[in-house]
Amino acid sequence: MSLSSNALSSSIPSSLWSLEDQLFLDLSFNSLEGDLHANMRSLKMLKSIDLSWNRISSKIPAILGGFQSLSILNLSKNSFPGVIPKQLDNLITLDYLDLSHNNLSREIPKSLVALSHLHYLNLSFNKLFGEIPRQGPFVNFTAASFIENEALVGNQTFRLEHRLISYQELRHATNDFSKANILGVGSFGSVFKGILSEGTIIAVKVLNLQLEGAFKSFDAECKMLARFRQRNLVKVISSCSNPELRALS
Repeated sequence: MSLSSNALSSSIPSSLWSLEDQLFLDLSFNSLEGDLHANMRSLKMLKSIDLSWNRISSKIPAILGGFQSLSILNLSKNSFPGVIPKQLDNLITLDYLDLSHNNLSREIPKSLVALSHLHYLNLSFNKLFGEIPRQGPFVNFTAASFIENEALVGNQTFRLEHRLISYQELRHATNDFSKANILGVGSFGSVFKGILSEGTIIAVKVLNLQLEGAFKSFDAECKMLARFRQRNLVKVISSCSNPELRALS
């Protein structure tokens, strides 16, 4: 069921959690709010839940861990407070998890290392702190998955591979993304020449977020370039991510 971009408001109708045979639920890009937990039932056939870009401000319900077939869970760009439920480790088929741009706090549950099929993770722009798990699927995630949190700590290799540079630094380095600094244009965005304050010359790829697939392209490139080494390929040293911009440098 897709009710995306329909200017829906108020709370999520409880009747939606009674449709036991539905495979997909997309309520993204609306103005839904209220308590997500109210009347929620575990739907064992549901494969995808997308509630992104709403105004939900209740805690993420632990009952989500009972959605046994779920492969995609996108709760990004809401106002979810509190902790990430450790019960999410029961989602053994989960491939995609986006909890970014919320008000989540405390530590990342170490039990999430059990999600062996998880290929995409975004916990950025929250209030998380503590140590980033180092096992299971977490060995494949770069700093782009965790930026803009309270005080997350990764191992030394993780931090050295991926330096974080602010949006203001990139604007200054590229002369506010001047057309005179464009080095090239690709399928998902443009590449600018830049010079950091200490004199380092960089190339900055800025994605066009209006294009379908741009978000996935950004995260895929972060993962690939942070790990791939080839003498003719410029090393990625940073990512910059906010609601209006995704950039690699």
